[in-house]
Parts: sequence; structure tokens; C-alpha cells
Amino acid sequence: SFSCRSCCAISPFTSTMGRTVVVGVDKSAASATALEYAMKTCAADDMVHIVYCYSEDEDFMSPDFTRRATDDELAERRQAESVAFHAFLAEQSLAEKYPNVKTTPHLVGGDPRDKILDVAAANNADLVVIGSHGKGMLARALLGSVSSYLSQHATLPVVIVPTGPREKQA
Repeated sequence: SFSCRSCCAISPFTSTMGRTVVVGVDKSAASATALEYAMKTCAADDMVHIVYCYSEDEDFMSPDFTRRATDDELAERRQAESVAFHAFLAEQSLAEKYPNVKTTPHLVGGDPRDKILDVAAANNADLVVIGSHGKGMLARALLGSVSSYLSQHATLPVVIVPTGPREKQA
């Protein structure tokens, strides 16, 4: 059972028919939990847009940062990310568990903070759902947090789904 704690931006979402929800995923356990939350809270005929973002240039940086990926390398990267994303979706068994909730996958290259908001705006979304990796305050400050960014910059409600109790750090 999901509960809304202080890390959630709003109260738990109660759907009315015809809602549009955007869920950001990254193939992690945290994003699987967020996706499950979104699907469980949707009613029949709601639409869930599942957004997976990948970095297009991540594997192509050279020490002097001058090398650009070729078109073939980018196409190969996109294909590999597509296979991994669809394998993640297959593991979730969404069609079997939630046959009346429509889903649309979005595989996009770029910064997830911007791309999730772009998909939400393009589809007139009612809600964004994102998982929390449970980073501590220092890691969040140094590395950034997609969930923190979305909760501060989105113009629509954002639910941040915790993965579970945070482990104490030594």
C-alpha cells in the first residue's frame, strides 16, 4: 500500500475518468515503484504517458570534449535504449495488471527534467509521477534531483513516490 509522506508534493491522486498522467522512469526500482503507483491510482480509460530519457552524448565524450557522436552512433544508442526501455516495460506487465488503463511509451534523448515537462505540456497532463531514489541532501545538492526539479518547476501537481524507508548512513 502506498502512503503519502512529507516527500510527496501533493496528496495522493484520486482519478476521475479521462485523466492524463505522465510518469518518468529510468529502469530503476524507484521508477518501477512510481509507475506502479500511477497505474494503481488511475481509473479505467485514463491515459498514462511513460517517459524514459537517455543521454545522447554520454558515451561519446573524449578527454577534450570535442568529439561528437556520429549519426550511426546515435542511432545505435537509441536502438539499444529502446530495447532496454521496452524490456523494462515488459517486466512491469502493465497490460495484464491494468487492462483498462491506456499507456503510451515515450523514449526521448535529453535531460529528463525538461523532457518530462515537455511530454506533460504536449499531452495536457493532469499529474506527473516520479520516483525518489532517496539521495541524501548532499548528493541531491551535488548531483541534482529530477524529482526536486519537477516539484519546483512544474505547473501541474507532482507526486514523488518514495521507494521505502531510507537507510541510515554511517
